[in-house]
Amino acid sequence: MRCFSLQYIGVLPFYINVEMPNSCRQGEQIGIRVSVFNYMLKHIEATIILAGSKDYRFVHVEKNGIVSILTR
Repeated sequence: MRCFSLQYIGVLPFYINVEMPNSCRQGEQIGIRVSVFNYMLKHIEATIILAGSKDYRFVHVEKNGIVSILTR
């Protein structure tokens, strides 16, 4: 498993916020929430790409905790 960090510096009026634990153990399930904020006067289309890996999987949780997509 690769160990690295990514730093993103964003400022108003357009930025992202990532909420996640400071650390975790191998095999532990954690939740990571990514929010995109746009306080500009016009709409901006933004694409956030999270690269797939055999080391983790993505779960998309919708309103009311309903899991709609589970990938490996």
